[in-house]
Amino acid sequence: MIEAITKGFALGLSTGIYCAGACAPVMLPYLVAHDGSRRTRHVARAMAQFAGGRLAAYLLVGAVGAALGAEIATAGPARRVAGLAVIALAGLMLAYGLGRSFPEARLCRRLGGSAPMRRFPLLAGLLTGVNVCPPFLLLLAAVVTSAHVAHGVLMALAFFVGTSLFLVPLGFAGLLGAVPRLRGIAEVAALFAGLWFLASGTAMLVA
Repeated sequence: MIEAITKGFALGLSTGIYCAGACAPVMLPYLVAHDGSRRTRHVARAMAQFAGGRLAAYLLVGAVGAALGAEIATAGPARRVAGLAVIALAGLMLAYGLGRSFPEARLCRRLGGSAPMRRFPLLAGLLTGVNVCPPFLLLLAAVVTSAHVAHGVLMALAFFVGTSLFLVPLGFAGLLGAVPRLRGIAEVAALFAGLWFLASGTAMLVA
């Protein structure tokens, strides 16, 4: 058990910078584009929900990976699941960007006020948590060798803690939304990030 925790935490520390780079295009536009007066509370709540989504995804990977072993580690199924997750993330980003950039348009206004937008950080954390990136693949490779589901879950939990240390600066960067010009840039960035994720997810499915 101690070995599983230590291994997961070490993997998280070793890949945390990559995780921060992968999560920044998702959360920075959302955090900076917010124009409410209670910015600090908004950023803290959004980061907590995002962390909750990532934690749920990692625990799921730890439990399922340890239970199924090498059967789940094949590139084909994992890539298809990740492709669908990235496309869903693209839809989330595009809906948010359209709702923020074109609030005068009825469709965009409805998108911006939809239920998924109210749960954006949580959904974004869940979807980024199952993205097939080097940290995810390292975690998956580690948990499939676990002898017990409990060990896989503990390893995933420790991995989450290790990577989360590198995501703290994102919260402070979200406070930059106090500058109106930066909020406008963040709204446009959300649209471009959505298009990039759409292309990436489609490429995973057709490869």
